[in-house]
Amino acid sequence: MDRNRELSMLARLEQICSNFVSEGYRRTGKLGAVRALKHPNGNRITLIGTENDIGILKNGRLIKREPITVHADAGDAARP
Repeated sequence: MDRNRELSMLARLEQICSNFVSEGYRRTGKLGAVRALKHPNGNRITLIGTENDIGILKNGRLIKREPITVHADAGDAARP
């Protein structure tokens, strides 16, 4: 995976994760391009980033796939 695509995917993963946190979910795990969240009502969300898309699973079932879009400045924004 090229660096710009990876940075775009990880940035989008964090955006999606933050959206779920604002809906009452709490982060329960992170490993590479996988994020796990749990809601107090028992629902679990798993976000899985791949080279081409991000999969959103709710209670183990795929509910959405979002394609990765790469912006020309994605690499520049991540550099110090």
